[in-house]
Order: sequence, then structure tokens, then C-alpha cells
Amino acid sequence: MLSFLNRFARRPKIRHSIESAARRRRLATQVRVENLEGRALLTALPINLGVTVASTPVTIGSELYFSGRDATHGLQLWESNGTTAGTVMLSNANSSNGGLNPRYLTAVGSTLYFSANDGPHGSQLWKSNGTAAGTVMVTDVSPPIGLGPQSLTDVNGTLYFVGYNPVDRYQVYKSDGTASGTVMVADINGRLGSSAAHLTAMGSTLYFTASDGIHGNQLWKTNGTTAGTTMVADINGTVGSYASLLTPVGNTLYFVALDNIHGAEVWKTDGTAAGTGLVRDIRPGLISSSPSNLTNVNGTLYFTANDGIHGDQLWKSDGTTTGTVMVADINGNSGSAPTNLTDLNGTLYFSAYTRTTGFQVYQSNGTTAGTKMASLINTPWGAYPTNLVTMSSKLYFNATGAPLWKIG
Repeated sequence: MLSFLNRFARRPKIRHSIESAARRRRLATQVRVENLEGRALLTALPINLGVTVASTPVTIGSELYFSGRDATHGLQLWESNGTTAGTVMLSNANSSNGGLNPRYLTAVGSTLYFSANDGPHGSQLWKSNGTAAGTVMVTDVSPPIGLGPQSLTDVNGTLYFVGYNPVDRYQVYKSDGTASGTVMVADINGRLGSSAAHLTAMGSTLYFTASDGIHGNQLWKTNGTTAGTTMVADINGTVGSYASLLTPVGNTLYFVALDNIHGAEVWKTDGTAAGTGLVRDIRPGLISSSPSNLTNVNGTLYFTANDGIHGDQLWKSDGTTTGTVMVADINGNSGSAPTNLTDLNGTLYFSAYTRTTGFQVYQSNGTTAGTKMASLINTPWGAYPTNLVTMSSKLYFNATGAPLWKIG
């Protein structure tokens, strides 16, 4: 039975956390549920799906979809209800060359879209209705290289993505799920291409980053028309702001941007140049606080940052300078390196590190007292939780010792 674990995945580099391979092989994999400093831990249960999962699962209804590998077919599209019996392969193409290799799995309504390569047609846009017969290729552009879809994004029921063609290079496309309905939205920067990336939906507007050849890499938006595709703000002049981690919270879009005064910090916008500005200079001066993992949980922005004193820790923001604060100092000034921030019914779950437990799943309600370990697996070396995803009020994640774990 194949393991869910990708044992060769890159693990965060944390001081004092590296253990020898020989020691890791001696680890016990049984779940240990106990009280930690008087705080009751949740129960984490292992699940064996019988296939190696190679991507973070996407949920549609009560089903998980993921790119998975078995011993025969290479990387294919799989569907699972969280049980071994309910786990089935939906595609079986290009098996002799490593499989279909589904990537960028994205749900739009009840349809799953993804990028895949069947060999003869190259990397194209595909879709699935959850059946093998309904898992089909949508586009056939520039074979055998293909359209190369990436950054697939649902915007109010319309699929947007970044695609490539030899004339316009990388640009933003949209699709209604048909070949004729898959078109380029706007030609930014002509034959040099726009290098569009970081596609993010907020309401009926798509935000993304692009370069027009004049202003550097900046934040843009579109309503799906050429005329409605415009730059939001010119941050940092011709050098560009290299905006990333675009995250909507209500009617505000948060993102990380770089300028020559503050370094890389959290910014926000309402979609206008006048309404675009820095939230807080967490690490004052040109040295960046390096914000990452921006996540909306019930109207509050959570993220990780380093203020130069406490190391990488969990932070939150209400969009104001005074309301942008560190939530908890986990693991002291060495930092806890929180990752995989995930919202489950208004509670934040994430992976964090301490010297005594390694990486474990934590939960937080946004207060210091309400930030605690959720499960304790494989101490003191840690569970290394990854691919956190929610379905039916349960948290699923990849961790050491079993193909899949769940909380709830």
C-alpha cells in the first residue's frame, strides 16, 4: 500500500530541528493524544487511501480531488470521499510517460478544472465532472507544446488562468469550459508578454500582477474585458512592486509589496490608486518583515512575519496600523515558522514548530490564550503537517506515519 507521504518534500529549515535519518527511522508513528500544559489536544486519526497524493486536495461537495500516483499509471486525477473504498482514479492517459500529471486543480461550481499533459497535445486545459467519462481536454492550442495553463482561478463562476502562445507569450485567459469560449482577456505588453501571475478573485473582479514594459511588475485588475483591464497603482515606480500573495478580506485586497522605503510589507487596496497603501511597517526601515501565508479567517487577515525580535510568528490585521499585531509568541524569539494557514469554520489551523515537539498542527481564535496545539504526533521530532484542507467540518492533512490524517 503506497504512502500518502511525499518523504522527499522540502521541509522548513528551523534552527535545532534537523535530526539524522537514522534517528527518524526509529520514530514511533502512533498518535499520542495528551494534555499539554493543561490544554486538551484534539484527536488526529490516520487514514490510508492506497495512493500517493501529490497535490493539496480540492473539495467539491463531499469529494476530494487530487493528483495521485500509483504503481502503474503515473500521476493521474483521483477522487476520494476519504475512505479507501471511495477512492478512484478518474484519468488514465499518458501512463507510459509518467501519467497525465494534473496540476493547478481548481473548482468552478461543480466542475473541476486543471492543467494536464496527455503527450500528443502538450499542456492543455482539462475539466472533470467527477467521472472518468467526464474527464476531458478543453483546449488544443499550439500542440505539442500546448497552452500551458497555470494559476487557475474561479471568478464568480468564470475560470481565469495564465496561458502561453508563441505570439503574445504569457497573458490572462478566461474560459467557459469550451474550446471556443476560451479566449485571451487582454494583450498586455505585446510580444514581450505581461508575465501575468498571482491571479486572485475578489467579487466579480480578477486581480493579478503584470508588467506593461513601462511601470515594472505591478498590481492589475480586470472585469474580463480588454477595456476593463487596468493597472491598479504604480508602487515603487519603474522598478515595480512585485506584488504577491493577493488575499481578499471583504472588500479589501491585501497583498505583499516592495518599495524602496519599507522593504517587503503588507499592503491593501480597494481597487483604486488612492485606496492603495501600506498597512504597517512591521520591521521598520528597508529590512523586510517578509510576510507570508496571508489567509482570511472570518474577516480577519492572518499571516506570518518577522519583526526582527520574535522570529517568524503568527500575526493578524484588521487593516489598520494599530490593529496589525502578533497573535502569539510560539517557541520564543527563535520563531515558530507557521505555515499552511487554513480556515475551518472560523478557526485558524496551521503548522508551527517548537524545539520540544517539532512541527505540529496548531489552532487559534486570534488571541494569545486561544492559540494552542491541536494535535501531538510523533514527538519530539514532529509530524511535519502539510497540505491542510477542510471538508465537512473536518481538517485533513499529510503527516508522518500514515497516508492521511484528519481532525474533527
